[in-house]
Amino acid sequence: MLVDNHTYPRKRKNRAATQTWTLSKLVPKLRKHPTMKHREVYDWFVRKCNVYLNSTCITRALKAARKIVEGDEIAQYGLVWDYANELLTSNPGSRVQVGVIPMPENPPLFDRFYVCLDACKAGCRPLIGLDGAFLKTLHGGQILTACGQDANNHIFVIAYAIVSVENKDNWQWFLELLHSDLGDYRQHKWCFISDMHKWGSCELKDLVWECARSRTTTKFDRNMRRVKLINEKAWQYLDKWPKEAWTKAHYSEVPKVDNIYNNACESFNAKIKHEKSKPILTLAEEVRKIIMKSMVDNRKKL
Repeated sequence: MLVDNHTYPRKRKNRAATQTWTLSKLVPKLRKHPTMKHREVYDWFVRKCNVYLNSTCITRALKAARKIVEGDEIAQYGLVWDYANELLTSNPGSRVQVGVIPMPENPPLFDRFYVCLDACKAGCRPLIGLDGAFLKTLHGGQILTACGQDANNHIFVIAYAIVSVENKDNWQWFLELLHSDLGDYRQHKWCFISDMHKWGSCELKDLVWECARSRTTTKFDRNMRRVKLINEKAWQYLDKWPKEAWTKAHYSEVPKVDNIYNNACESFNAKIKHEKSKPILTLAEEVRKIIMKSMVDNRKKL
């Protein structure tokens, strides 16, 4: 006899929802929406599959699904040289360099990775911003970028490098390769800007910006005296640099870029926010695609 009147609540916990079944549903979804979060996965399974998954199950499933979709983080380090050769084959005239740590009895270990595509070597204004951003990969690291602006003030990424840590040696290595690709900075009048120096207080930081924005020498001198009253060490640090390199009051009268900010690098770092947690080769390829797509889109806008 069929009893069609049910009074007990519906159960959404299903023991048949194993990791294999969960992956079969999650992998296709993750390919279409690679930035899905933990809570979004939970809600999607409840809505589409009528199944409740516990937190541990979702965490493991997400990790396994990302490994399938994005690649194995550890295995990709062994394919860096193959990827570098593929980049050079598909982008003639580019420069790709892999830095390694020599090991006495073992193969050398990957240490850093530099890319400057041929299409990015020309067409940039002579003001180049430098910045670094933390990576969220298995082994961490940083991505260093050199960004400028094209003739239409669009963001123009010139070169980028993936390094194990942001230090003086890695920055020197990056800048020497960049200098080799772009030519002598004195001859081409390249000017570099960075926001790596951190000031101790908001008042001091605002005063430094006032010094940089000053359009007359009188106003600049007045702002520098205010800096000296607040922090003499900061004043000594600023005073040792050539004034024509960082304050508008002492800029030369030849045509120049009226920009004292490093926002191009900050905008690019924000654009690759979701890519910074991906395995190294997936990250490098996504960054390359973002740069090339940006150049094509800017060209179409014109």
